[in-house]
Amino acid sequence: MLALVMNFWALGGILAGLVGIFFISALLGQEGWRYAMLFGAVAAIYALWARRFIPESPRWLAAQGRSAEADAVITQITGLSATSPMLAAQLSGGMRVQLRELWSKHRGRLLFGMALDFSEAAGYYVLFTFVAVFVLVPGVVDVGAQTVPYYYVIANVGALAGGLLVAWALDARGRKPTVTLSYTAAAISVMVLAAAATTGSPGVTLAAFTLAVFCATCAWVSAYPTFSELFPTHLRATGIGASVAVGRTGAILGQIVLGELALNFGLWTAFGLLAIFWLIGAVAGAIWWARGIEARGLTLETLAQPS
Repeated sequence: MLALVMNFWALGGILAGLVGIFFISALLGQEGWRYAMLFGAVAAIYALWARRFIPESPRWLAAQGRSAEADAVITQITGLSATSPMLAAQLSGGMRVQLRELWSKHRGRLLFGMALDFSEAAGYYVLFTFVAVFVLVPGVVDVGAQTVPYYYVIANVGALAGGLLVAWALDARGRKPTVTLSYTAAAISVMVLAAAATTGSPGVTLAAFTLAVFCATCAWVSAYPTFSELFPTHLRATGIGASVAVGRTGAILGQIVLGELALNFGLWTAFGLLAIFWLIGAVAGAIWWARGIEARGLTLETLAQPS
C-alpha cells in the first residue's frame, strides 16, 4: 500500500508538467510561473483538510497511556472491539534516546535506510534538475523552453509505470531483489541517457530520459517500504526521519557537485557520478540481500527483533 500511495508522486509530476504547459507556455507566458507556483498552496490546503480524517497511531496512543483512544481507533479502522495492552510498547524518552537505541540494537538497518535514501535523493533530484539545466539546452539537445514541460509529463508517465511495477514486485518477488535490481537499473539508465544526450536528438533523449525516470522511480519507491518496515514500531518515526535526513544531504551535495563537474569536466563525467550515486543504493541492497532479513510475509513483531 505504501508503494501504491507513492505513485501519487508521479501523478503530481504529470500535473506539474501540465500546469507548466497551460499556464506558462500557452496562457500567461513568462509571468505564468507565478501563478503555477500557487498550485503548491492547493496541496497545503488539502493537507489541512485531510488530516482531520486521519486517525492517530493506536500504538502511539497506547504508549502514552491513552488506552481508550487507542481502542477507539482500532475499532474505527477494523470494526472490531479491541484492547490496547498488547500495543503498549514503551516509547523511549526522546529522539536522542531513540537514536541511541537504533544505533546500538538496529545499526545495520539504520545504515541501510540512510544509504538507500542518500542514494535515491542524490540520484532522483539531480536527475531532474541536471537534465533541465545541462541537457535540454542549446548546444546539447536543442529544445525550446516551452517544450521542456512536455518532457516532464512524458517522463512522469514512465515514473508511474515504474512505481506500479515496484508495488507489485515488492510482494511478488520480495524486497531484496526488487531494491537491488531497481537501484542497479537506475545506475545503468543514466549512462544510457548520457549516450542519448550526446546524439543531440530530442526524440532519443526523451526516450532515454523516460527510461531513466522509470528506473529511478522503481528505486526510490522500493526503498521506503523496505527500510521503514525493518524498524520496531516505537522507533520507526525516528529511524525513518534519521534516514531521510541523511538522504537530504545527498540531494544538496549532488546538485552542487554535479553542476561543477558538468561545467569543468563535461557531461560524461557528471553522468558517471550520477550513476555512482545510484550504485550506492545498489551496493547497500546487495549487502542486505546477503546478510539482512527479507521482510516479505513477516509480522512487525518478528521484524522488530534485533539482527
